[in-house]
Amino acid sequence: MVDAGSIAPEACPRMTLNNGTTIPVVGFGTFKNREGIKALVKSAILEHGYRHIDTARVYENEAEIGEALEECVAAGVRREDLYITTKLWMSGYHDIEGTCRESLRLLRLDYLDLYMIHWMILPLDWESEDWRPKSPPFHVIWEQMEQLVAKGLVKSIAVSNCTIPMMINLLASCTIKPVINQIELNPYMNQADVLRFHKKWNIALEAYATIGAEGSTVLADPLLNEIAAAHGCTSAQVAIAWAAQRGTIPLVKTARAERLAENINAVKVQLTEEEMAKVDSLNKGVRKFDPITWAGQKNMPYFM
Repeated sequence: MVDAGSIAPEACPRMTLNNGTTIPVVGFGTFKNREGIKALVKSAILEHGYRHIDTARVYENEAEIGEALEECVAAGVRREDLYITTKLWMSGYHDIEGTCRESLRLLRLDYLDLYMIHWMILPLDWESEDWRPKSPPFHVIWEQMEQLVAKGLVKSIAVSNCTIPMMINLLASCTIKPVINQIELNPYMNQADVLRFHKKWNIALEAYATIGAEGSTVLADPLLNEIAAAHGCTSAQVAIAWAAQRGTIPLVKTARAERLAENINAVKVQLTEEEMAKVDSLNKGVRKFDPITWAGQKNMPYFM
């Protein structure tokens, strides 16, 4: 067992969400990360001070992460200091409470800090003549998400990959406002107008693909490397620091243990207003994950 005195203290500040709960401003993302994930999560928490872990049912790694969390708590990390997110996949829309409880079982938790609708897309029956939806509408889904809060299964509820028209529709009928919208966001896809909208509604934006998705050239950008050289850090740390300083919550993922310290220490990098503006100017509107055209089962477009 790890000596509780040797456990790394929480390594980054927290942001207060619209329901009064707080979230560490840098999270460890686990998308496409199953092999070796237990060891990575334990190292992130025990050795590097991460407290915010992000997973999802469709990542198929909740069980391994659950083992890691249980061992971290046994080592002396307080459960209330951890912030654990998982997500509802569209296959669970017909039994949201049951799906949430199964995630809790796999994660070995009594409650989730955040439960999120993964994609704001209703699966359609492409074989039917009218392509009818195969699940309840989102106002019904969201009411059931709110019930999870009422039952104490989750502290906060949120959405992911939610466009502004979808968000407006949700806000028109909800009792509990989403605390977060998790979207693709990085210097080449800065979503400035989306950020402005969410700040008006006091809904935080959480960034995935923070340093660019697979195949991205974000980290090779000359400007990011120039700023990195000025601060004695890496271009990845500049991208993470930029995301945090503009008021978003960057998720960082890695399969390499040596990157854990680099990523969490990005919060120590303080960019100037001029540097922030320069990074803002890099926006190219380049995305890999498009919530408007991504339709899951057959990759057929949803028209808006």
